[in-house]
Amino acid sequence: MFERIDTTNATPLSISPFRHAAWPEARISGRLGSEMAAMLTMTVRPVIAAATTEDQLSRSLRDIGFYVAYSRDGLCLFDINSHVQVCTIKSIGFSAQDLEQRLFSH
Repeated sequence: MFERIDTTNATPLSISPFRHAAWPEARISGRLGSEMAAMLTMTVRPVIAAATTEDQLSRSLRDIGFYVAYSRDGLCLFDINSHVQVCTIKSIGFSAQDLEQRLFSH
């Protein structure tokens, strides 16, 4: 099953001057802009839709810089470098329950 992460006392992470990412701003503001949400939907949604096992999903998401884990908000997408919670799986069109059933039914 997906890892559970305690984000109760989480704080925004500093941004490396060598690798700027938009995710910390999403974390600080508490939401993604519509352009960022559209980009995530176009890039991450097909990867999640194509995965048939948890291992395949983990590898495919890692290749594009993300991972999924549980937080207080449910199953979420995280940036692999900063570990910032980017969005919930639900916000890009997936039910955590349906995803778990599909990936763990093998």
